[in-house]
Amino acid sequence: MRVAFPSMSIENADVWDDYASLDTTFVFERAMIISRVAAHTHPFAGQWFKMISSTMTANVSDAFWEPVRQTATQNIIGYVPQLNSKGQITSPPQAVSDMPFVT
Repeated sequence: MRVAFPSMSIENADVWDDYASLDTTFVFERAMIISRVAAHTHPFAGQWFKMISSTMTANVSDAFWEPVRQTATQNIIGYVPQLNSKGQITSPPQAVSDMPFVT
């Protein structure tokens, strides 16, 4: 998760207790609240990482994970080159090549 969201904090129970004692409203732009017990007993827990196993069956649009993919890609390799129909790199400008991109 840190690759996709490097500045994200993962709050433990003691932090939530502190929030509750402040008796004020907190607004999160995005939040994932995961039940550890439910995650470890999900049918896909043995196939996927336990804490995300139930997300593998969520019905979402094809573009739902795209912001996460883009952020993770930028944080790991910097960019994914754009290719034309011949497989030649067309962007970024410093990477333009007549040679096909091979993975």
